[in-house]
Amino acid sequence: MIRVRESTESWSSLALASGSAALFLLPVAWFAGEQILPGNWTPLVILALSSQVLGQGFLTYALPHFSPLIIGLALLLQPALSAFAGWAAFDEALTPLDYIGGAMVMAALVLVRLAEGRAKA
Repeated sequence: MIRVRESTESWSSLALASGSAALFLLPVAWFAGEQILPGNWTPLVILALSSQVLGQGFLTYALPHFSPLIIGLALLLQPALSAFAGWAAFDEALTPLDYIGGAMVMAALVLVRLAEGRAKA
């Protein structure tokens, strides 16, 4: 996304990322037997405007202005806060797969930081 953001406006790159993700996730949801069209569109519209347009829009806008480490930390914070909200509101527990995913993201942040250090040297 950093490379895409360098050559396009933030909203165009956000639309490209959202469309690309939808192309992948729609068949996955279909084969998993998930409900594709909602019965009530209001929560979906609120979620789309609050998280996708505002949250991801601001993040996409910030890409060229911050280091990959800061962007990575912001991206890591999102699922951590979501996990906390799920636990607090719905008594959901994290699975081993959740911990593995978090560890993978943290490892990627360390690798990016190491690569930045080598590039400066």
